[in-house]
Amino acid sequence: MEIRIVVAIIALVAAIAVPGFLRERRHSQASRILNDVHMINLAVYRNAAEANRKAGDTVAVSDWTNRLNDK
Repeated sequence: MEIRIVVAIIALVAAIAVPGFLRERRHSQASRILNDVHMINLAVYRNAAEANRKAGDTVAVSDWTNRLNDK
């Protein structure tokens, strides 16, 4: 009988805790995605500044192949 009570308590605690963990996981994934997008945006602006261009300018294939060959 005591084992059933212990199992029921564990199941109740799990039912309360699991949704919170899943919510926090989704929140952390969304934060990571926003951070990645922010880092990509900064890289675009940095690359534009280094190439003396604006961030919205079109990048030709020769632009990035020359940059790769420089390294």
